[in-house]
Amino acid sequence: MSSVSTTGDARTGSLAARTDPIELYYAISIGAAVTLLMWLPSVVGNPAYGYFGDEFYYLACSERLAAGYVDHPPLSILLLGVWRAVAGDSLMALRLLPAACAGLTAMLTWRLARQLGGGTASRALAGLALVTTPMMQVLSSFYSMNAIEVLVWTACCSLFIEIARGARLSHWIALGILAGLGFEAKHTIVLLGLAWTVAILLTPERRELARRGPWIAAAVLVAIALPNLAWQAYNDWPSLEFYRNATLRKNVPTPPLGVLAAQLVLMNPLTIPLWVVGLATLVFAPQFRRERSVGLACSILLVLLVVSGTSRPDRIAGMYPVLFAAGAVAWDRWLRARPLGLRYTISVGYTLPLGVTGCGFALLTLPVLAPSATASLSARLDLVPDIERGQELQSKVPFWLAGRLGWEDMVREVERVSGQLSPEERRTTVVLAPHYGAAGAVEVLASDSRVPRVISGHNSYFSWGTGDAPVETVIAIGIPEASLGMWFASVELVGRRVCEYCIGKARDIPILLARDPVTPFSTAWQQLKHYD
Repeated sequence: MSSVSTTGDARTGSLAARTDPIELYYAISIGAAVTLLMWLPSVVGNPAYGYFGDEFYYLACSERLAAGYVDHPPLSILLLGVWRAVAGDSLMALRLLPAACAGLTAMLTWRLARQLGGGTASRALAGLALVTTPMMQVLSSFYSMNAIEVLVWTACCSLFIEIARGARLSHWIALGILAGLGFEAKHTIVLLGLAWTVAILLTPERRELARRGPWIAAAVLVAIALPNLAWQAYNDWPSLEFYRNATLRKNVPTPPLGVLAAQLVLMNPLTIPLWVVGLATLVFAPQFRRERSVGLACSILLVLLVVSGTSRPDRIAGMYPVLFAAGAVAWDRWLRARPLGLRYTISVGYTLPLGVTGCGFALLTLPVLAPSATASLSARLDLVPDIERGQELQSKVPFWLAGRLGWEDMVREVERVSGQLSPEERRTTVVLAPHYGAAGAVEVLASDSRVPRVISGHNSYFSWGTGDAPVETVIAIGIPEASLGMWFASVELVGRRVCEYCIGKARDIPILLARDPVTPFSTAWQQLKHYD
């Protein structure tokens, strides 16, 4: 591996000022390569896979732009709305956004390694580690705010390092802007901010808190976050209810060792020597004593995740790029002291298997194999953790792939049933979906203009209501017949969608037609509300 930059060159002055055209070319090339690597399999892979259920919901949200939504802030939806106006909402257009976030994250990982004194080889190793992680492959393969979150966290870590080496007011303002945008993308940026604040209090950086920079940054953050905070307050803080319900009903209770095991698997077990060394280096290495707060913040996040018992390993995915960068720099420095032959053997002996395992994981993270082949491989390897509670959320293939199956067939069934109704009856008919994925699928995929308006009690769909027209007839997708029987005198099974590899109850979805309400639909509507 190539030698690293000298400590003096890597740790003084403005990084932007020292960026030369060759470095910029390398960084852009890596970003473009990673973007293509993440984008192409998700759009030209196996044709059995289509939109992920959440993507339908986000598309529906982008038709109803607001300062907030029940389960997420507005930035990712605003970005999607702008992108749709420019590029449309095809699968190829939609998937380019998360892939581009992955490419930008790879560029920032390269930058982080350079900030920490790494040469070209260590920067490339950090980037390789990033793209071989199942976590990054999954988060970059469909549109959500998660890919944006990882990008923002990585950028924040880069600013943390700059601030630790000698904070300028411009650094603090940039951090306030970035953190504010991060809050408007996903509220979990608060976790990173709290962890870093505690870390600062444990290091000599705490003297910065007596200066104006941090407080200006906080004011900028609040100003940017204010629209969503005002929306939350006006709507009685629905996101707090959502987060509470998700914790109680959705996330699988997981013992500490189980949480740690999920981290090890979804970050690729072969990257363990890299990020563990990176964490230890940032916390204990004398040459990084000024950057110690970054290592301590990552340690706090990891400990919090382990002791919290959450089954969502993606909660701290954004901390790994800086750990990969620090680990790559540490390994490069260690290898410089080894004989050339041993250095080459270790480098090839590590990077080659790392790349191979990354390609292997892609068979389970990206939509490349047929569902039957994916199910068989998943069962044999048993590497996919259960991260959400309930049999209704389990599947034969990983849920991030199962959630892309069966939507077209379901919508065609709804269209068939709707086409059998008279124009008069359709005016007082709604399509009732059990969750936002099914509701959004009908909105996005239905090509028959005769399909009635779509409603659901799930998350923001509940806040959008049932419309102005009275509800006399319901085309219900997967709603229990017993529930419909409490609200309608006539309930008839009129269709069914069967999907072997879909998620849980979605493997067999009955389509019911309910007529003759025995109670005002507003009564049923309140019982259908669920924020989770």
